[in-house]
Amino acid sequence: MSSYLIPIELAGTDRVLQRWAVSVGDGLTDMPWADLPKAKVPVLDDQMAIVVDQLILRSPPRTRELTELWYRTPMPREALARKLHVHKDTLYVRWNSALYYFRARFESSPLTPLRRLCLTDVANNSTSGITNGVSWARCRNTAPAT
Repeated sequence: MSSYLIPIELAGTDRVLQRWAVSVGDGLTDMPWADLPKAKVPVLDDQMAIVVDQLILRSPPRTRELTELWYRTPMPREALARKLHVHKDTLYVRWNSALYYFRARFESSPLTPLRRLCLTDVANNSTSGITNGVSWARCRNTAPAT
């Protein structure tokens, strides 16, 4: 599999985190609303947003920082990699690891809708023709470096 693909089993988790990013609240009181990325995904309901917030806030520091930066800022991947002091390819490996981490947390959540969302099979809903993964570029709105 290419280093620029999300394994298909993580697509539902990625979608939950995209929806979290546009939901109200992140545990911080000083987040300027203007800095939130423009997204076309629906927000999570309040209960689910609170649970996801808490899971992110309780995650390991590096996982939390990467998740907050990846989903709540419009930074391109090169800038994210520099900020996190990693090579841009390593950034994708860490993001993939963070998605696996959150998938496990979402799967063990007492909220049935959260478990259902993270396990959503996007292969049946894909219009991209990708069957073994979801394009990294599509997720960050940038083309992979060649």
